[in-house]
Amino acid sequence: KGDSQLLSFLKANLHILKNRAKNYGVYAIFDWESKKPPINQLSKNIDIPKHNPNLRIQAIQLTKPVLLYEKAREAILAATNIILGPGDLYTSILPNLLVSGMVETLQKAHATKIYICNVMTKRGETNEFKASDFLHEILRYLKTSYIDVMICNNQNFSPEILAKYKREGAHPVEIDANAIQGVKLICADVAQESDLARHDPAKLAKLVIGL
Repeated sequence: KGDSQLLSFLKANLHILKNRAKNYGVYAIFDWESKKPPINQLSKNIDIPKHNPNLRIQAIQLTKPVLLYEKAREAILAATNIILGPGDLYTSILPNLLVSGMVETLQKAHATKIYICNVMTKRGETNEFKASDFLHEILRYLKTSYIDVMICNNQNFSPEILAKYKREGAHPVEIDANAIQGVKLICADVAQESDLARHDPAKLAKLVIGL
């Protein structure tokens, strides 16, 4: 829904190109930080989470091979801008990069590549992540220095919202600008606050259009 709202504010034609593969999911591999083998969890269990939330995710993988839809490949190659995000890092963004042919197609594309960093960390997935940690994971799965622009939110949230997220083991993503190299870093107010802290589609669209 959020992506569709962003596209509507960008005045873009919305075409949803889905992969045809069915009955596949995402596994996360966690490090026990011991001599024991790593443990696996399906993405639906990561979100809850059902694992020890203090374990760091070492990698994710699809439960079975998935091929990039040809129309999606064509759309990527013809794009002016390619936007990664917003969304949960390990269960929404990175799984798309595991689709066979996706990374190679993104590398061939001449579009401006824009990564929208998360507003908040998430317990069990991105504990204590800073902005550079999110970018590092994106680049690790892209297997190249691929991102042209990184957008980070610098809006402050109310004490009530911060307290709510703290109870859930989450906090605003710290922008460690000195650790972010080779990417145009844009820090701006791109969030909105209701009962949750989320990206604001209108603010994001205005920023992206102005790039």
